[in-house]
Amino acid sequence: MNGVDKIVAPLFGRPLLEYSLEQLAKSPSIDSIIVVAGETNAGAVSAIAMRAPTDKISAICTGGTRRQDSVRAGLDHVRDATHILVHDGARPLLDYPLVSRTVEAASTYDAAIAAVPVKDTIKMANDDMTVLQTVPRDRLWAVQTPQIFKADLLRTAHRTIDCDVTDDASMVEMLGHQVKLFMGSYENLKVTTPEDIAMAEAILRSRSKVVAQ
Repeated sequence: MNGVDKIVAPLFGRPLLEYSLEQLAKSPSIDSIIVVAGETNAGAVSAIAMRAPTDKISAICTGGTRRQDSVRAGLDHVRDATHILVHDGARPLLDYPLVSRTVEAASTYDAAIAAVPVKDTIKMANDDMTVLQTVPRDRLWAVQTPQIFKADLLRTAHRTIDCDVTDDASMVEMLGHQVKLFMGSYENLKVTTPEDIAMAEAILRSRSKVVAQ
């Protein structure tokens, strides 16, 4: 991101984080929101969260070195929840239908995650960047957030698994629990590079035209 903190980066003049907070707050099924900030951006993230037009933000805390350390820090502030939804603040294009699908999946499954079928041909490569094999894509899904879990299951996963993982679902899988995929959204991109900001703005512009019509 060329030195720019993506969570507070401007997206049509609003900090990136505001968008997902707004959509999560809309859901009547979500009682409270815990915002986990990094050590370097805690002040900026706290300011964004505190001015969000919702009373559902129950805590703002500082995370850890790894993603799972940050989720674990957030879990310490969860009170009396049957299910816990985890979402990346770097995915600003979360929308209400996707939040609703997440909550609906939790009514049937102990662990469920948003994902979309992989469109591209996937190659596995050697260290020297030569192709090892072409991976059949008919059963490949690109995983996103939101991810939702029964609260006790997620807590157990974080108490039990300490190896590095890239998402909470991986920890639950390591416990031997089934994780259900439900349809995410190709628009639910994760902002990682400056080009992603431009793409996010294009999607938001398209959405506003649909609403206007």
